[in-house]
Amino acid sequence: MNLAAISDEFGKQLAVMTEGTRYEIVNELDKDDSLIEGRIRNTLYNLWKDYTSDELANYLERTAERYFQELYEFSYGVTSYDDDCWLAKGTERLALMVVAEKENRRRKIERLRHGYKRFNSILAQFTLTR
Repeated sequence: MNLAAISDEFGKQLAVMTEGTRYEIVNELDKDDSLIEGRIRNTLYNLWKDYTSDELANYLERTAERYFQELYEFSYGVTSYDDDCWLAKGTERLALMVVAEKENRRRKIERLRHGYKRFNSILAQFTLTR
């Protein structure tokens, strides 16, 4: 699951939700959206991303070990045939790159979890009545 897949799924869901209404998406290139409609769609898209962020965070956690193992395997046996090659000048650089990548993934998961909490807090503000 990646952001492109989330965006495609959102587009499909938005088309279903707006079918038969004045907001129906006929052709994005021919339609001149008003500013307010664009803001509404942007807000819906952000809510959709927050809604799906828990699933994406779970995927990143599940695949983390394999992903980091691949990073370590890449770092083994890298040789420098070119003096201008900055990548393989020392194991310490590769180690720092792996550590940085681990931190980036941790922060991304943290941001995704925060987005999912934000989505749930927005939902909690609505009261459902019959």
